[in-house]
Amino acid sequence: MSAVSAAEEFDRFSRDPRLWGDPYPIYRRLQQEAPIYYEPWGTWLVTRYADVEALLRQPGLSSLPRQSRRGGAKLETTSTSKSVLFYRLIHLSLLNLDPPDHTRLRALVNKAFTPRVAAQLRTSIQDCTDRLLDPLTGRGHMDLVADFAYPLPLEEICVLLGIPLADRPAFTGWLDDFTERFLAPQREVGANRPDAHRAVQIKRQGDKASQALFDYVIRLAEDRRRQPADDLLSGLVAATADGDTLNDEELVAMCILLLMAGHETTANLIANATHALLRHPAQLEYARTHLPLDRVAIDELFRYDSSIQHLTRRTATEDLDVGGTKVRAGDRVYLFNGAANRDPARFAEPDALDLQRQDNPHLAFAAGPHYCLGAALARAEVEIALSSMLGRLDGLRLDDGPVRWRENLARRGPEALALSWG
Repeated sequence: MSAVSAAEEFDRFSRDPRLWGDPYPIYRRLQQEAPIYYEPWGTWLVTRYADVEALLRQPGLSSLPRQSRRGGAKLETTSTSKSVLFYRLIHLSLLNLDPPDHTRLRALVNKAFTPRVAAQLRTSIQDCTDRLLDPLTGRGHMDLVADFAYPLPLEEICVLLGIPLADRPAFTGWLDDFTERFLAPQREVGANRPDAHRAVQIKRQGDKASQALFDYVIRLAEDRRRQPADDLLSGLVAATADGDTLNDEELVAMCILLLMAGHETTANLIANATHALLRHPAQLEYARTHLPLDRVAIDELFRYDSSIQHLTRRTATEDLDVGGTKVRAGDRVYLFNGAANRDPARFAEPDALDLQRQDNPHLAFAAGPHYCLGAALARAEVEIALSSMLGRLDGLRLDDGPVRWRENLARRGPEALALSWG
């Protein structure tokens, strides 16, 4: 089969449920036939492990948004335009920064993850897990996503940031609207384009949410300055490096990033890992007899079905040679870490789930300067969630029927996952 046929078949905006359900066969074909593919929308797609891993460490590939690279007008949060605030918070995200700005902010955030905060993580995660599982154990069935995988990381990140229980419904509503606004541009091509009315609604709600989040986090930060607590927000407020601190915009942008990256991404990791285990009886039996699950097993589940299938768009700042293909300065690039994690050139039997796999430098959390800040938190949450479910829900199994996967290839996970036990 020709390279053209593989490239023509693949469409990251496709609404074909077969692609959402199992993108790995088409990834393999792209690796074999068009590993560095220039898609019709005007971006390079990179799928081989060696190329993706190298580009994640390539200083000639920028994470900056277009407006920042062009040196656009300075964005001020004092502007009456809520859209300006929305874009300012996006541009200040670690995901969209290059060194030295990225290095500076990362150093400040690392200061906030104190040993005391880290030591509290596992106890807090186990407490959240037990609170969610306690009322479920006698039911004998659940929707894993709605009943457990989705609320667990959201509750945990709210605990970590010290958001009061009474404020969480409003806070999570603002976060949902902000996230929808953030993801809207990714849906503006092909069949996923929203209708005009819905697009305007997404923008307005997202802009309103950006202001609400900004105001709320700043008020909460002021409380922490007056009365510090044992939470991450207090650490972020107090963090200093070489006399530097986070300003208000940077603080809010960091909290939003932690919430966005630490919520749905982790929920999908829990759901994907559970789905994978329950479809592999031998590995499920191994897991049940080796509780709690160790890091080797958890990393294999992350490799096997990553919740992030491709990373945020990068832009070449210089001409690059990528696996023999010329990528020119100004070209946009998507790195498919989900495909790289199943590359047979790097992983033996890549489509097999092996909880004892030792050689496993997967890219589920990226690599290089943008290695996921919350990787340790995600590992702890997934390990405790899976170990607790397998230990408490005897005979856990998938219900019959097809799994409904999210209509989004980048953020891979099921919309619902029906489970039974007992």
